[in-house]
Amino acid sequence: MVKSSWLLKLQLSESRNNHMTDIYKLIENLTADELIELNKHIVERAKELRRKESLEASKKFKIGDEVYFIDQGKKIKGTVLSVNSKRIKVDGPNQVLWSVPPQHLVRTGKRWQHTDPHIKALTDAISKQAKTKS
Repeated sequence: MVKSSWLLKLQLSESRNNHMTDIYKLIENLTADELIELNKHIVERAKELRRKESLEASKKFKIGDEVYFIDQGKKIKGTVLSVNSKRIKVDGPNQVLWSVPPQHLVRTGKRWQHTDPHIKALTDAISKQAKTKS
């Protein structure tokens, strides 16, 4: 007999809840030193997950992409100037340079191509410099 997908999801959810209940019970029996050690492990794991998330998010962007992000409730539009795994440099309105985590950026689907040779040389140099650091 094949179980329906919603039933399997429910069972997995219940299994996960039971698993978390077991973890909470185990934590109740830990000493202060053991809790500190466990906390260090949890913090390191959370940092690792955030690094992976940031790296995956940064792979979605290329120099010249038109993007936007929200800063203090305002939508800021700009163009990607350089990309690295933790921060993306964005040329915003009035030539303000922003350094934004890739998870906060949204591509508008456009890729900016500038015809000015000086600006092209600058973005090429930034791109080359970013690649040599990687």
